[in-house]
Amino acid sequence: MNKENIMKIQIMIILAAFMLLASCKNAAKQNQIVIVSLDILVEKVDDYVDKQVTVEGKIIHICGVDGKKMKLRNENGVIIKIEAGEAFEKFDKALNGKELKITGVVKESRTEAEYISEIEKERTILCHIDNTPCKDKEWIVKRQEEGTAEKISQNYTDKLRDKMNETNRNYVSVVSIIAEKIEEIIKTEVNKK
Repeated sequence: MNKENIMKIQIMIILAAFMLLASCKNAAKQNQIVIVSLDILVEKVDDYVDKQVTVEGKIIHICGVDGKKMKLRNENGVIIKIEAGEAFEKFDKALNGKELKITGVVKESRTEAEYISEIEKERTILCHIDNTPCKDKEWIVKRQEEGTAEKISQNYTDKLRDKMNETNRNYVSVVSIIAEKIEEIIKTEVNKK
């Protein structure tokens, strides 16, 4: 091989390396996970639906029926729903009360005004995580026997209507993350001397 051919091969290798590096940087940008506060996520949910994000907060409830959904709250009191993704059969009850960093895909469902009126007529008790009919039949029967089921249903529909009035919309948004990864946040205290 002559010097000219060797030089051409070297230039082609360098160009290929640059192209590979550029494509890796673009792929990395496309696969970046956005870290977002719950406040911003709820406020601007339309910007995040179907995108992968990481959020932080404290788990304040895990569904006792199937363990497939949880409530995550931040320091400002903003709450979102966390659903078990493919990586989780169900959530470990030991996560309740823990500070977590959760990565997953954002979804939004809407509880429409018409649905709220229907629930009110039927006196259905809704799940406080996502406004769907409660699946805990045993708990519902106990409330019916106590005579508190109708009041619970009415209080919940009243709260939903209040929320619609606050947001000036004809629906209540339920922001969810389909969990792909969960990490516990361990807070350490620094000793002051």
